[in-house]
Amino acid sequence: MMQKVQELTDVNEAANAKIASLEKVRHKLMGDLDDAQVDVERTAN
Repeated sequence: MMQKVQELTDVNEAANAKIASLEKVRHKLMGDLDDAQVDVERTAN
């Protein structure tokens, strides 16, 4: 039983690490999108 709990804890920690990594990528991509939108607005005017 304790081995299963430890295994699930490890899986949960790995999932949380993946989520944190994806949030960083999402944040960077949102910044890139904002920059691209500014560039589009600049060239449209």
